[in-house]
Amino acid sequence: MKKTLLCVAIMMAGSAFATPYNAGDSRTFAMGGIGVSSADAGQASIMNPALLATSLRRELFSLDIDVVALSPKVGGFGAIANDFLEEDIINRGVDIFSTLETEVSGTGGLIELGDSLQTSVASLGFTGSFNANTNLTIPAEDPLTATAAFLLSLTALQSSLTDVSTDITNTNSELGVTNTTLGVISTDTLSVQTQLTSLSTTTTTDLNEVTDDLINWLESFAAKDAYVEASVLPISFALPSRNFGFGIHLSNSIQVGAALNLTPNDTTFLANAVEDSNGLLTEATTSVGDVAGTISTNTSTTSDLVTDLTAVQTDLTALNTAVTELNAQLTIISENVAFFQLTPPSLANPAPDGDSDGISDVDEIAAAKLVVENTDPTVAGSVAKVNAAQAEITDATSGSVAVLGASVTALSELAGGLTTALDSVNTYDGPNGIIVDGTPAVSTDDLTSTVRVALAAIQEVGVSVAKEVVIQGQTVSIGLTPKLQVILIEDQSFGVEAVDTSGIGQDLTPIVKANLDIGIAKEWDFHGRVKAGATIKNIIPYTVTSPLGVEVNLRPKMRLGVSHHTDFSTVGVDLDVTNNSAFYFGIPTRELSMGGELSLWGHAALRAGARWNVSDPAETGVFTTGLGLTPFGTGLNLAFWVPFDAFSADYGQVIADISDGELSSALTTGDQLLRDFGLSVNLQVSW
Repeated sequence: MKKTLLCVAIMMAGSAFATPYNAGDSRTFAMGGIGVSSADAGQASIMNPALLATSLRRELFSLDIDVVALSPKVGGFGAIANDFLEEDIINRGVDIFSTLETEVSGTGGLIELGDSLQTSVASLGFTGSFNANTNLTIPAEDPLTATAAFLLSLTALQSSLTDVSTDITNTNSELGVTNTTLGVISTDTLSVQTQLTSLSTTTTTDLNEVTDDLINWLESFAAKDAYVEASVLPISFALPSRNFGFGIHLSNSIQVGAALNLTPNDTTFLANAVEDSNGLLTEATTSVGDVAGTISTNTSTTSDLVTDLTAVQTDLTALNTAVTELNAQLTIISENVAFFQLTPPSLANPAPDGDSDGISDVDEIAAAKLVVENTDPTVAGSVAKVNAAQAEITDATSGSVAVLGASVTALSELAGGLTTALDSVNTYDGPNGIIVDGTPAVSTDDLTSTVRVALAAIQEVGVSVAKEVVIQGQTVSIGLTPKLQVILIEDQSFGVEAVDTSGIGQDLTPIVKANLDIGIAKEWDFHGRVKAGATIKNIIPYTVTSPLGVEVNLRPKMRLGVSHHTDFSTVGVDLDVTNNSAFYFGIPTRELSMGGELSLWGHAALRAGARWNVSDPAETGVFTTGLGLTPFGTGLNLAFWVPFDAFSADYGQVIADISDGELSSALTTGDQLLRDFGLSVNLQVSW
């Protein structure tokens, strides 16, 4: 005679709501979840009350106490978490909009660079005015007979040449300023064009990529829900008997979960944000880019402006040379006139040579005067050459100064166009109102997606009775479990910008319902014993409405099972006839379970099994295994289960990734395991 005294379980268990027949004991878990025809008396009140009148092991009574069962359901989140961590989607999204704002209107952004370019272009100027006599005349007086008058005219000519030299110096200085400003304009233009390239290529590409990634990630996340199922301190007590079996059970099943409700408005909002941002980029690259391109053309090394500036510099050099040459001839004349005045010709010295160069003063004056008066503008030292050089610079139509001045004026006028272009960026309003006055106006207040947090708990107290009866000559066992169910539902929704779960579970209103389970079982002799069973749980259907108005339907759930028993073995198969809906999270289940055990006269047992959710076409199945070490009826039962495809995971790599701090890689590698895993530890004392 055997008597089960106590079972204490600490478990990571399978689904309490989606797998409503799981008793929570290690033996059931290890054998794939079978129990409609194969459960021990201790679990009969929960699995099939009819088994209280058919138990093969004739216990006087059975008491099971399971401390807690937990089942985290996070399968499929590994890859999503990996995307989130590895791709850094949220930070990239924040960064790209921040980068856009910075590169357009922030420090060192397009607006600031454009303002600098506008200032440098507006400061560009060139007057190039000449105040000297641009039509120098040759002294008409004879230097030998009208010396005084000649020297006055010569002094006036030399003074005019001094003015010309002063204008050359001033113009060269102004050219230096202009050339420096052109360099600043060129640098500023390059900065603007570099910024425009960054905006139109890198920023645009990143903006589109990160938005697509964010939308895809959010949609993937919204397609999942994360939840934890728990069974806290379930207790069952049984007095099995073929004449009148009796059992009591108390169970507490809880499901807590959260899910993202991603609204089309938010995906549209993100798409609109990209549209507005791309509109801003287009406005910047088009309006500012066009003006910057024109400025670049006018300040490049091959532009007319630089060519004109070079022409002025060349003409100034030529004029300076001509003035220098003319001054040299005038110096010769003035020096020899001075010699002539000091030593006029005499009988003793008819051809005085004041500078003792072997040429008389009169001859030197005549030769120099002949050069100065030459009308050929190519003759060095002639007034004609100086006048021609000045004309190259000062001609109002074709003079190099006038041409350069016109080019500078045309370029400086582009500053106004650049101001207009920058204003169009500064005042740009996107078609969707997400960018206002050229600045992203993104706020979490614009988001309408919600996070739903829900809690559902069922506390159940049932009293089971069973009896073996004969119906039309067939001996069967029938069991009933009248029960009270206390349902607690919490259902709250929060905007994604302000999730606050502090009030969850604070104001639960219990809903009390009466219900009934019924079971039937039959045994045959066949190389041992064959046992078949069927049970219907929650025969009375009802609907509970959550605080948010969501209807939760509790409907009858039916399961069939068959098993074969010997002194050394048990094998069985269970199948849900009904499709069992989940409360809030997860998917409907209709499980096929099979498993068995090899027992060594009850002192030790090796168990294995499998179960599949036949309602889920993507189901790959869960492998279960366990062992019992119960010498002389006292010992330990263990159970463990994982999805079949979890065997393909490289758990050595998972451990290595965790050790290296590579959480995202570990989540991806171990993702198969996270979908459905569990561990059960059960202490058993029996006689």
